[in-house]
Amino acid sequence: IEADAQVVEFDVSFRPDGTPVIIHNSEPNSSQGVFLENALEDANTAVHDKALSNRAYAGMGTTLVATVATQTKVAVINVGDSRAYKINSDGISKITNDHSLVADMVRMGELTEEQAQEHPCKNLITRAVGTDVTVTGDVFFPEIKRGDFILLCSDGLSNLVSEQEMLYEKYGYNTSHIGFWSGADIDRPNMNPAPEVETV
Repeated sequence: IEADAQVVEFDVSFRPDGTPVIIHNSEPNSSQGVFLENALEDANTAVHDKALSNRAYAGMGTTLVATVATQTKVAVINVGDSRAYKINSDGISKITNDHSLVADMVRMGELTEEQAQEHPCKNLITRAVGTDVTVTGDVFFPEIKRGDFILLCSDGLSNLVSEQEMLYEKYGYNTSHIGFWSGADIDRPNMNPAPEVETV
């Protein structure tokens, strides 16, 4: 992905009325991490203002995962339980950390990863975009090399498809640059319908 082309795609956000607004501090040579933090700030303001403008939307929020990539560098930001994965022929690794009740319990040693998957409160998130005036995202700078793929997805995918299934779908695929792969390519025979919206 060429840096300039990628920045153009991320450079425009939208006001609550749908009109575009340029994200501040979004020059192509600005820090990738700062760029993502500024984009998150604008997105949070847009969602929060929309929630305040209509009683039907009161309290609404959303999760977020986003990335900016050049030929040699990647920055990732997340809020909530939307995730980023790095996938290559060596395996799959989760880049982000969930902001959720069960993720906190796993980090404190109160649950195993397997128990967290079956926990009745696994969908309770501890951080979201738009629920407060401000929000903090976690920024990551994963090491990348040619042939690596970055998968961004909501929990609609990660709750339904295991990491090993994600890896199986993309294992051994070679490319000459960092790739962005649509998880919509995943094909699971007899897969049950997702219980919620799935975003990749």
